[in-house]
Amino acid sequence: SQDNIYSGSSDNTVRKISSNGAEIWKFTGHTNSSHSVCVDSQDNIYSGSADKTVRKISSNGAEVWKFTGHTGTVYSVCVDLQNNIISGSNDKILRKLQQNLGILITKDNQSEIHKITKLDTIVKEVLPDPIEMWDKVRDGYVYSICIDLNNNIISGSADRTVRKISPSGNEIWSYKGHGEGVYSVCVDLQNNTISCSADITLRKLSTNGTEIWRFTGHTGTVRSVCVDSQNNIVSGCADVKVRKISSNGTEIWRFTGHTSTVCSVCVDTQNNIISGSGDKTVRKITTDGNEIWKFTGHTGYVNSVCVDSQDNILSGSGDKTVRKIATDGNEIWSYKGHAEEINSVCVDSQNNIYSGGNDNTIRKISSDGAEIWKYSNYKDWVLSVCIDLENNIITGDRSSLVKKLQNTYTVQKIAYYN
Repeated sequence: SQDNIYSGSSDNTVRKISSNGAEIWKFTGHTNSSHSVCVDSQDNIYSGSADKTVRKISSNGAEVWKFTGHTGTVYSVCVDLQNNIISGSNDKILRKLQQNLGILITKDNQSEIHKITKLDTIVKEVLPDPIEMWDKVRDGYVYSICIDLNNNIISGSADRTVRKISPSGNEIWSYKGHGEGVYSVCVDLQNNTISCSADITLRKLSTNGTEIWRFTGHTGTVRSVCVDSQNNIVSGCADVKVRKISSNGTEIWRFTGHTSTVCSVCVDTQNNIISGSGDKTVRKITTDGNEIWKFTGHTGYVNSVCVDSQDNILSGSGDKTVRKIATDGNEIWSYKGHAEEINSVCVDSQNNIYSGGNDNTIRKISSDGAEIWKYSNYKDWVLSVCIDLENNIITGDRSSLVKKLQNTYTVQKIAYYN
């Protein structure tokens, strides 16, 4: 309202500049680039950042609060006529935030408005184990499971088939075009299915199960596929290479730093690639194919990698451990509860980890590495674990079962006030 100017920059700062060009103050609370700034009717400033936060800054440059609900870069913020904040992020979510005007507390028949000082979430397990919802027998080892945008299940199996299965467990379609077992499946931003196989091909299938194209540039069993936020496909192969492939099936680049089969690939929120290999390493690779770092803490094949909402990496290995690795490649913790090789790891919306292995169990592990429960109602190795949109657990195993389990925790929001 005083014709001051506010700027956000890739130097991680927000600055207030007077109408004659003199800097009034500099806010340094962000830990990454500030992409968007706006001002409300009280001259408070709101900034959105690549550190995944929206921050409210007072007119004198002090942080009022920080919103951490986004899981990706916040590219745009604005305020409406009621001073609510609207934020947009590459986590694909548009959020409306209501100003914290306080909480009404009645005590001894006296009502007072108190400012909320802290918000927290308490997660409690209701039962010691998940509840089995259904299981369905397929025709071969179920190597891979993923969830599409409509909560359908996509499975790849040793019977050379890709299947789409409804949330209730009924088959919607099956694709039988592969010549060997299907090792990995994922979905792109249009809900198309990407599958890869021991037949040395990678295929793109439409939402109704029709082949769109196939990529034949690999020279070994294709073990893992994932998709980045630009709809590019990343693959890991027994030919010791990680490849980036465009959405139309053209190879963009290949990474040749591994010395053994690339067993698993995933991408983080910045589109960096994480790969796990038979060379016992986890590697972080830039979007243009250059190695950032190499983690050498495992003593067995790294069979599975995934990332949590903070871009930490979870890895499962033939050394019977699950490890949590920071974004800079340093180990945070290792979980050693499994009795045999670990084949698959995944993460839920609360950053809990699920792991499945050759000890015929799946485990739920807290974000700080403590076992929450062990589920052992399996007759053979658990080859794949994933989480659906409702935080149910989907597994595929070597007895040809696809199984759906219901998580049994409760989430309680707590407000602390002065």
